[in-house]
Amino acid sequence: MLCELFWKVNMNIGFHCTDYPPCHQGGIGSFTKDLAEGLVREGHDVTVFGFYYSFILDIDEAVIETINGVKIYRFPYSKFLDARFNIFLSRIKIYNFIKKLHKEKPFDVIETPEGSGWFPFGLPFKIPMITRLHGGTTYFAAELNRKSSRLETIMEKAQLKICNNIVSVSDYTAKKTFEIFGIKKAYSIIYNSVQLPLGFQCPKQPSENYLIVFTGSIVPRKGVEYLVIAMNTVFKEFPGATLVLAGKDNLKVKGEYFKHYLLEQVDEIYRGNIHFLGSVDRDKELFPLLCKAHVCCFPSLSEAFAIAPLEAMALRKPVVYSEFTSGKETLVHMDSGLLCNPKDPTDIAEKILLLFNDDVLCQKVADNGKSRVDNLFNYNKWLNSNINLFKKIAKNGS
Repeated sequence: MLCELFWKVNMNIGFHCTDYPPCHQGGIGSFTKDLAEGLVREGHDVTVFGFYYSFILDIDEAVIETINGVKIYRFPYSKFLDARFNIFLSRIKIYNFIKKLHKEKPFDVIETPEGSGWFPFGLPFKIPMITRLHGGTTYFAAELNRKSSRLETIMEKAQLKICNNIVSVSDYTAKKTFEIFGIKKAYSIIYNSVQLPLGFQCPKQPSENYLIVFTGSIVPRKGVEYLVIAMNTVFKEFPGATLVLAGKDNLKVKGEYFKHYLLEQVDEIYRGNIHFLGSVDRDKELFPLLCKAHVCCFPSLSEAFAIAPLEAMALRKPVVYSEFTSGKETLVHMDSGLLCNPKDPTDIAEKILLLFNDDVLCQKVADNGKSRVDNLFNYNKWLNSNINLFKKIAKNGS
């Protein structure tokens, strides 16, 4: 009995992640960093490993580093091999690398996203594996009615079928994923959380009037085209309004930067009201930017469970968010934020203008949004939920 109580006070946990900060990370990279560093603070050992495309982190050889107690191994994709061959080779290499690390110090559990199906045959030595549903390649392809890689779809399905421990960041994502693959499996839900820098508070100066902030990658999936088109309506009523977009903006469509195409969707007289900042440091630049916002708008066409609106809500900012996918799990319309049809620029503009014209509503959704994050998406509760999950799976050994 005493042994059982003492069991695994300290765990050795691995994460497969292909965009762990600092690099041009997306939501999964930020998610993994918040969880990994929280686990280290709780006394657990954490190792993160993954292959990096050059547009995320341009490296020519393996990089090994320790950041805030987290051991990180970053590997480059070969720039000289066929893409399909690279897919197989990188998976073989990461599998063998895990074998090597496990022999040196056994893992209690390893977590990986479902995206691209990195472990279609499971892990070596039957190391307990968690697949976390963040929205994989096939999921987003189905959501956006576009073709997905047949090879990646096969590997994602194989990984989901072989994995006995599936946790999803939203109920919608789990149900949609299993529907797409024709799989019926048990799953648990642990909603994403957000952690502000220790001691961080928005400066006391008021928000900048009529400043709209979007944070996230500047890609079609994030609904930025519809947001920019909506600005034609917003700027006509509030000519002094400004839209600032912070996030990776290096996407090219038919040889042209997507951000240049976006600017062409706005009346020429208003183009100076829109600013692209590119990738920004989350703690030093992103959070101070959010603090300045009058309204934060995220009209995503598809998400799993986005962190960006949670960050704005945590900073007591009124949020306009997508009613699609997991939007209704994130906030309550007209209470802790406003939901919009992300494909309807008129609706997006109406929701922004509603907040611009109603200070009482603006304050209400800002206050209730912060309370919702504090109560439902609290970082400490989230961390404890994950630790309990890891302990349960590690103890069961499957």
